Amino acid sequence: MSDNSVDVIFSNNGLNNVNDLNAVLNECSRVSKIGSQLLFTFNTAKTMIEFYSVLEDVLLEKGMTKEIGLMKNHIYKKRRQTDEYVGLLTDIGYKVNDLAKYEFEYSFADGSAMFNHFLIKLAFIGSWKEIVPEERQKEVFAEVEKRLNEIAENEGVFKLSVPYLLMDCEKIRNNN
Repeated sequence: MSDNSVDVIFSNNGLNNVNDLNAVLNECSRVSKIGSQLLFTFNTAKTMIEFYSVLEDVLLEKGMTKEIGLMKNHIYKKRRQTDEYVGLLTDIGYKVNDLAKYEFEYSFADGSAMFNHFLIKLAFIGSWKEIVPEERQKEVFAEVEKRLNEIAENEGVFKLSVPYLLMDCEKIRNNN
């Protein structure tokens, strides 16, 4: 794509899933015209906090502090802070015109249903397993599932909240 040729770029929860955020944002800047719009959604660090809180408790009880650090790093890599996005965008010639907050929930009959849901299997379980050493995965995730099932029994359902932000940016200068 040519330099300075695009009027609008939209990404729905895509930027938090790239390997090199800086490279992708620089490419957006390269192809965007002055005055163009960059709109994107991204999940916050509180996304699926209900699951991550239980996982952290289980890891802590099992003395797996290294894995807690890996989990927190996993969350950070997928869910950058808003001010970090603003800084990166400012550096490459964008200004943020608006920031809107939204949230939705996934509801599951229980933890077992969550772990067996196609979306969870497709998009999350693989990266969750990377947090826990293979020889301890069965033990850790069985305990997490048990606790999620207990939550569902007490509350009638197990919910995962997904707060996200929509950032509306305008390119105000070229990044030379």
